Amino acid sequence: MAVRRVNGRYVVEFQQNGKRVFKRLPEFATKGDTQALETKLRREGWERSALGVAEEPTLGEAIQEWLKATHAGRKDKLNPARNAIHLEPFVRGKTLRQVGEVAREAAKQWANGARLRAGIAPPDSTGGSALTRASLSAGTINRRLDILRAASRWAWKQGLIAEDLSGRVPRLREENARQIYLSAAQVSSLAKSSPNNTCRAAIIIAAYSGLRASELLSLTTASISGRDTLMVSTSKSGKPRTVPIAKPLRPYLSALPLDCSYRLLIKWFHAARKKAGMKHVHFHDLRHSFASLFLQANNGNLFLLSKVLGHTSIQTTMRYSHLITGEAEKAMRKLR
Repeated sequence: MAVRRVNGRYVVEFQQNGKRVFKRLPEFATKGDTQALETKLRREGWERSALGVAEEPTLGEAIQEWLKATHAGRKDKLNPARNAIHLEPFVRGKTLRQVGEVAREAAKQWANGARLRAGIAPPDSTGGSALTRASLSAGTINRRLDILRAASRWAWKQGLIAEDLSGRVPRLREENARQIYLSAAQVSSLAKSSPNNTCRAAIIIAAYSGLRASELLSLTTASISGRDTLMVSTSKSGKPRTVPIAKPLRPYLSALPLDCSYRLLIKWFHAARKKAGMKHVHFHDLRHSFASLFLQANNGNLFLLSKVLGHTSIQTTMRYSHLITGEAEKAMRKLR
């Protein structure tokens, strides 16, 4: 019997084209509603079979298939999978065509301070035990929504759905420009507050090379080329680059390779910043501080800075353009 009542709710269940179709209706649905749904589902199944069109995947299936299909060519293999886990409570039971609705609901919950544990359905307006208060930044929310956008576009390109639904996923405005630049004295103070020599070396090398934490941890003794440059083989852009070795970091090159994980490095760094009274400083701010120190020492040369930082576009480097105002004024005074 395709239509029946189970625990006070109507359900539709039948086999068609070798596949099981099962839908549970809300408590307020009538038998007539259920029969109408059965008819609709059978007709859609017949049309797909007659036209040779494969059944569209669910949103959750699309995400998992996208993760598997793009894993090999993806530079960042860990974060997309982590972000997909945060989406699980929202995509459960949703179709690919509901991606816009899912994205808006997830963004609303996260922006309002709701963080859901994987495996738990989205909370109602009263919150409930599944809800913990923890506001997420616009950048963090956008990284998670990017998964929905990418999976939707991939499904369309693979012919799994007739239209590109990625445009239905909203994007929050990000205010993520950090204006924290440490002076050479502050870098020295932070390094001296380190709990061990490895952390001290990491701080100095990062502050005087502009390397990201991941790039720093990938360095080996072979990365030092004639004591003149550092060869960075693992970079965000995926392209290797060389970074000239500045005098302040030379004494710390003997610490390479850094014998620690990213998690451990950040743990040590947090201990150092707390001791130095700089709790507001992030490890990535050392890269920004390098940019500031470099521009001060090189007459605000943004082009050279872009090469050292490994930016693929000068527009990315332009975020530091406000740091060269003083240098521009000095240059203007030289005009005769």
